[in-house]
Amino acid sequence: MPVTIRRAVGADAQTLSRLAALTFPLACTPQTTAETLAAHIAEHLDEASFGRHLADPDRILLVAEDEDGEAVGYTMLVLREGPGWA
Repeated sequence: MPVTIRRAVGADAQTLSRLAALTFPLACTPQTTAETLAAHIAEHLDEASFGRHLADPDRILLVAEDEDGEAVGYTMLVLREGPGWA
């Protein structure tokens, strides 16, 4: 399946939020509760959060699309540490 990678734009916030909600649980341990997953997704992976990430000049978001233009993955590159990074 051919995949195209492109830089995400503001209009991609909803799509990125949807992908993040689908894939975040895959990165968690089996012990992570459904409540914890739902809280993290609601607080950090919502459309508004991705809108802020896309507007941040210190972040680059890339989206992978299949041959039909359907988003199948994404990544976020953080170029500089900001508040809250330890």
